[in-house]
Amino acid sequence: RGTPSDPGNDIVNGVHFLQEGDLAMVPPTEALAGVGIVFRCDGAGKGLIVETLLPGSPLEDVQDQVKQGMMLIAIDGTNVRANTPQQIAPLILGPPGSVVQLAFASLQDEVVTVRIQRRAAARP
Repeated sequence: RGTPSDPGNDIVNGVHFLQEGDLAMVPPTEALAGVGIVFRCDGAGKGLIVETLLPGSPLEDVQDQVKQGMMLIAIDGTNVRANTPQQIAPLILGPPGSVVQLAFASLQDEVVTVRIQRRAAARP
């Protein structure tokens, strides 16, 4: 099994996808920015589960609301529960400084909606 930084992984629209059940990471490119979240694909290959929020990411400001294990259910009002990671990636990525609305569901079906400004990842 690979890791999100493994160059042998499939890359679609700037998003790294590993095997089913592993992690999917949305890293920014020069023209596009993300929100700094690492996802785990659900067992069916559809839907993304929050694995971790990257340090210094835009989501760090709402880490008390968005937690590990929550499922991404909507992006800018579009239901993505049944979408594949490849369909979700272009909806998350966007121009740096643009705003994206993400909705997450907890295991108890509590829905949390946050508006996040996309930005490039901090370079080490």
